[in-house]
Amino acid sequence: QQQQQQQHDAINIAAGSVGGLLCAEQRPAGSVLLVGQDQLSWQHLFPGVGSEAELRDVSVPELLDLAAAGDTVESALDDCEAWRRLCLAADGPLCWYLADYDNTPIRKLSPGCERRAYLAIALHRPDIALLLLDEPTNHLDLPSILWLQHTLLASGKTLVVVSHDEMFLDAVADRVWAIDSDHRELTVSGAQYSAFLAARRLARDQQRQAYAAQQQRHTRLTDVADKLRAASKAGEKHMAKDKDKLQRDFKRDRAGRSGRKAAAIEKLRDSGPSVQAVVEHVPLRIDLDPMGASNDAAILLDGVRLGYVGEGEEGGEGESKVGSAAAPATTSTATATATTAATTATTTTP
Repeated sequence: QQQQQQQHDAINIAAGSVGGLLCAEQRPAGSVLLVGQDQLSWQHLFPGVGSEAELRDVSVPELLDLAAAGDTVESALDDCEAWRRLCLAADGPLCWYLADYDNTPIRKLSPGCERRAYLAIALHRPDIALLLLDEPTNHLDLPSILWLQHTLLASGKTLVVVSHDEMFLDAVADRVWAIDSDHRELTVSGAQYSAFLAARRLARDQQRQAYAAQQQRHTRLTDVADKLRAASKAGEKHMAKDKDKLQRDFKRDRAGRSGRKAAAIEKLRDSGPSVQAVVEHVPLRIDLDPMGASNDAAILLDGVRLGYVGEGEEGGEGESKVGSAAAPATTSTATATATTAATTATTTTP
């Protein structure tokens, strides 16, 4: 069951699921492309040209030539010309010449250079109408991020972006979908992402204040009700010293009124809307004991592997292997922060 509530230019969808199915017969092949966070699939971009390993063994221009020589990619010739023009324009201001795309196999490109080339080809394809981008700014330097922002907006494509980059989302998204895993809610907003975050922080501050006021009121009314109920119990057991029946009945009647008052106060306390406490995300904190004055390292790593997986390279799938590493001893306490929030933004062009 889905509930929708309009509040602060946002819609909260809770206590249910949002889903849909786009059947293969309802969309042309290649109209939707998923660009993953780290591992890119060149087979999805060039179907029928070769296996993923074969495609990654050649350079980007060679891959475009292979696609143009075959008949599986309709836009292959346009891809070649667009790539040539883009490299000429970007070599100077964006320093694309440093990637040496003409001579470097795709598997040996840095993650940022590979992602940049992949996105450049995908954004030029007229048959790709919807791009699903998972953290698209990962591994990109600032000039490449600015280039991506401009290219996304100029492409006229529909985008679904998962990102934590606030400035990037402000530039490319016209709608925000914020997923709250704690309350299982999806909040949809037409505001800029930074404005949405500011409004959410304000709403949470107001919720904290309202919850604190609610708890104070609850405690105050509970104390009053407890005193009245205690007085009621004492009056019910009252026994006059001289066995005065009139005084005894007066005390017990008064006790009954105190009990009724206590029940009325408790009913008043529990009436009205309830404000839930804000779920606070506590950062993960790791305290490390000092290793002694004679040691110049605070953190020792042994058998660590650094790098990204590649095929056919040494070190087991191409990662660089480090036997041990040490960090300078500047402090004996290390703090790490884990963030679980995920934000999805969309942008559409009429």
